[in-house]
Order: sequence, then C-alpha cells, then structure tokens
Amino acid sequence: MIAARRMFAGPFYLLAFIFHLLTAFFTFAAQYISGDDFKERGKSIPLILVAIFAVCAVAVSAMLAKPKQILSADRFVIHSPSDFRGVKVGYNAEEMKRARDLIRVTACTFTEEAIRYSLRPARVSFRSCSSEADFLITISEDLIDVSVAGLTKINGATDRFNVTLQHYPSSVDVEGFQMTAVELRSAP
Repeated sequence: MIAARRMFAGPFYLLAFIFHLLTAFFTFAAQYISGDDFKERGKSIPLILVAIFAVCAVAVSAMLAKPKQILSADRFVIHSPSDFRGVKVGYNAEEMKRARDLIRVTACTFTEEAIRYSLRPARVSFRSCSSEADFLITISEDLIDVSVAGLTKINGATDRFNVTLQHYPSSVDVEGFQMTAVELRSAP
C-alpha cells in the first residue's frame, strides 16, 4: 500500500500544479479580455504563455522519464571476501576525512537496502543513517573492512543487525561495496 502511495502521489501533485498554472493563466486571460488594469502588462502575455508551456513540457517529460535503475539483486548476495590489500586508497590526508564520511553514509544506506532486500516482503524500517546513536559503523584504516550494526524494526518488532562489508578503497559510491556477512537477532 505504501509503495502504491509513493508511486501515485508524485503524478497527482504534478497534475495539481499544472491545473493551478492553467487556472492562473485563464484568470490572467479573463482579466486581459475584460480590460481590467492591463495597459502596462499587455506585453508580458507572450512571456507568460512561454513560461506556462515550458513548465508543462518539463512536467510531462518528468512524468515520462524512466525511473533510476535500482541496484541489481546480486549486489545484496553474500560474497566471499576479496583481496583488496594491494589497491591504493588514492586520498590524501585532507580528503580522507571527507571520504570516510561518504563511505560511512553509503555503507549505511547500502546496508539498509540489503536488509530490506533479504527480508522482503516484510516491512523493515530504520532510523536515519545520520544518527550515530542508532548505527555503529566502523571502517578499517585501509578503508576495506566496514561493519554496520544497529537496530531495525521488522514488522513492528525491534531486532539487532550486524552487516560486514568489503569496500573497494578508492570508491565512495554503492558500487564499491560487497556484503560478506549478515547477522540478525532479536533485541532484548
């Protein structure tokens, strides 16, 4: 039910916006036809028409755009550990802090999606990845071994999880991760 709401809410909001623009346009046209206070603004009609059609064109193209491809299912399968020891990190000391923060957030969101995928069709929810109180994320010095632990609600029951990942050191996006272990247990 929630997925259906998310899928249909956007187009309805877009249609409401388009109808609002059309209402504004017809109000503008009616005022122009009746001659109400339009002596100075008469030159702006073509500009307003172009703006309305541009917004409608953007709205229609947004509705027809293909959705972003979701990660393939094989990304969420448990893999045997790879040997990334010879890969250079590629970050200097200044960039390392920013890279660690990006890797931390990306590992958290990757873990959430992996747990959701493995437990589907169950309803799984998490707190925000930015909450350090709810997630314990450890990253090795060489940026290879990543561990994400925390709490999740699965069909209303609170459970603990611990996911072990491997990270390709020079990557900061989701494609640089592979899962090596998943552990779920009931929270006390």
